[in-house]
Amino acid sequence: MKTLILNVDRDNDFGEKVGIEGPLIGRQECYRAASKLIIQDPEDSDANALFGAIRHYDELHNEGMDVEIALITGDDEVGRKSDEKIGRQLDILMVYPRIYSDVILVSDGAEDDYITPLITSRIKIRYVKHVIVRHNQNIESLYYY
Repeated sequence: MKTLILNVDRDNDFGEKVGIEGPLIGRQECYRAASKLIIQDPEDSDANALFGAIRHYDELHNEGMDVEIALITGDDEVGRKSDEKIGRQLDILMVYPRIYSDVILVSDGAEDDYITPLITSRIKIRYVKHVIVRHNQNIESLYYY
């Protein structure tokens, strides 16, 4: 069985900003989505997190691990509405046919406490990998006097 590398956009920036709705399955589809969002909004942490998921997918795939990658999206109305939408997309991934043994969650860290129970109610999370965008304080201070 495959390990699913999963990226979750709880507040649906992909849908709101570039019209992409989940679930997206496969490296090529995820790469297209991340590229569209990063061009539209270079500061969006969701785009960076998806690129981080793609990089992790490539690393594990190159090591010979049987992996797949997917993006699921919530709703701009964060809470019940977004989480129900995420749950429905998880159900699609888990039934399509059931080929995943576990999930590696790649996240920007902002919503982990909320989405982890949604995932673990359906499949085991092997581990969580956080993608944090770094910046240089000295450069940043040039912009803020």
